[in-house]
Amino acid sequence: MASTGVIGPSLPMDKVRAGVRALAASLSPERGPDAARAIMTTDTRPKEVRIDFSVGAATPLSLAWPRAPA
Repeated sequence: MASTGVIGPSLPMDKVRAGVRALAASLSPERGPDAARAIMTTDTRPKEVRIDFSVGAATPLSLAWPRAPA
C-alpha cells in the first residue's frame, strides 16, 4: 500500500481493507467515470478508456485506463 502523503507513517490498514472491500462491492462498468474522477490529482478533467473483448470462447473481458486526451 502506498500514499502520496508523508513518507514513513503506516497507513491504517483496517480502514484501507474495509474501503477496498466496499469499493470492490460497488464496481460496475457504469461507475468508470466515478473512478476516473476519484483518482484525479492535478488533472483538470477525468480521463478514461474502456476496451471490451473476448478471447475464443472465454468470458468477455473489459479493460479500462485513463482516457486519452481528445
